[in-house]
Amino acid sequence: MTSRQTRFAEDPLEQTSEYSRPFIFVAEPEENIPIVPLVNSPQLHLHSCLQAESYTPHSQPCEWNLATHVYPVTWSREFSQYLQVPAAEIDGVVYSSPATTPVVDKLRLKFVSFTISIEPSDAQGGWKQHLTVGDVFRTIYTQLQRDLTPAEQTYFKQEHGGSTQKLVDLLRGRTLFRGLSVIDSDDRLISLHTADV
Repeated sequence: MTSRQTRFAEDPLEQTSEYSRPFIFVAEPEENIPIVPLVNSPQLHLHSCLQAESYTPHSQPCEWNLATHVYPVTWSREFSQYLQVPAAEIDGVVYSSPATTPVVDKLRLKFVSFTISIEPSDAQGGWKQHLTVGDVFRTIYTQLQRDLTPAEQTYFKQEHGGSTQKLVDLLRGRTLFRGLSVIDSDDRLISLHTADV
């Protein structure tokens, strides 16, 4: 049987105690094998009311028609209980919550052939604050209400047929919000999920 050795890789940029150093567990034969420090950017996670995984046929955190309302009209009782927030206070709590973990100051929404930039609406003291759930809802709604240019209208009429005046028209009636998915954490790129009204 080949003898095995446990080795740990230290972060060469950080001089700390042995208990706080990042490490990789390696069980290899006794050879000189280079070990690369584990360096990854953190995975981007969306707030639970934004995650597409939260929207199932039997449970949705909110009802939101992207064609008619800036914000979700109603929150489910289950979602209110999950957050442990009274129904009367849920709007303020949810809209001011960070949109992501870890917090970011910008997301990019891939929508058809467009990329919509989602940024905080308020900058205090010249510093951009973190992106909130309210920023995400507000930006998605306002950008989808944008009028298409005549060239864009012509292009989409040729590609998809029908009359397309606004970006939301490209959803073809599938305007119920069903969450967002992270496409690329490093690029902060997300996609939109919708359903028929």
